[in-house]
Amino acid sequence: MGSYCTLKKYLRVARARMVEELVEDRLVHQAEAIFALQDVARRAADAEQFSAAVGAHRVLAEITGMLRAPVKPPSAT
Repeated sequence: MGSYCTLKKYLRVARARMVEELVEDRLVHQAEAIFALQDVARRAADAEQFSAAVGAHRVLAEITGMLRAPVKPPSAT
């Protein structure tokens, strides 16, 4: 019985660490995407490709949680 309880304890600790690492990795990937999109938006604006710049800013807003509403209003029928 003792070894089963020890095994369960180790598995519980391992799961907790795995979840913690996944959250940290997610934040790192999110930060990398934000920096890359900022560069894309800047380069697109410099090249006067304003549609691409606006698109990059829209995706940035979605990633950071600033954009919650739909981009286009619902069409009237």
